[in-house]
Formats: sequence, C-alpha cells, structure tokens
Amino acid sequence: MRFVWLTIYFLGLGWSAIHPHDYFTWLLEASPALLGVLILAATQKRFPLTALAYTLILIHCMILFIGAHYTYAPGRYIQIHSRLLRLAEKQLR
Repeated sequence: MRFVWLTIYFLGLGWSAIHPHDYFTWLLEASPALLGVLILAATQKRFPLTALAYTLILIHCMILFIGAHYTYAPGRYIQIHSRLLRLAEKQLR
C-alpha cells in the first residue's frame, strides 16, 4: 500500500511542478506537502499512523499540489465562488 501512496504522491508532485503559474509561489504552496512527507518518513517507525490517516494526508497533499499548480489567488474557482455568493446575496434581498 505504501508503494501506491508514494506513486500517487510523486505523480501529483510531478504534475504540479510542470509549468505552474509561478515557480516561486509553487514552491511556497507545495512546501507543506514536501516537508510533511519528509517528517512522516522520518517518524514512520516511531509514530506509525493508520492507513486512513495516511490516505487523508495524501488527499490533503493532492489539494496542496493543485493549489500550488494553479495558485489560490487568481484561481478560476475563486471567481466562480464569488459570483455564486453575489447571486445568493441578491436572492436573499
């Protein structure tokens, strides 16, 4: 199972590093996932986690990689979210 998690992790890392919006921003936004895996690898024998915990951490790393690739600030989903909020606000009036 560890091989599958690491394969998914490194595929996500590789994808996010290919032509990101900005390389410096990518490094800043992907660094928690990079440091997290290093810490998990270093403490794996002393503090083993459950398969569910590792899976949830992997999902969070993928979210960080997606955010690092596209950056959170000018993201298209932010624009969509703000439009939906304005629409909901108008309907409440």
